[in-house]
Amino acid sequence: MKYLGPFLIFIGVAGFGFWVYDFFTAEFAPKYFWAGFVSIPIIFAGSILSMPAIQRSMLKQNGDIIREQID
Repeated sequence: MKYLGPFLIFIGVAGFGFWVYDFFTAEFAPKYFWAGFVSIPIIFAGSILSMPAIQRSMLKQNGDIIREQID
């Protein structure tokens, strides 16, 4: 899970970037129009899998401030 979330975010952003490029360079209709719709859920899944690591690092950085406010 530690590396799967960022990997999925990277794949999703790359797919979305490919879709944007295909969309703006197509003359009539984009050939890979489905790539944008596939990459958005992949970005979402990657961000959900990355949340525990992000929360842990934020708590580690701000632990003293949080303890002071609780007391």
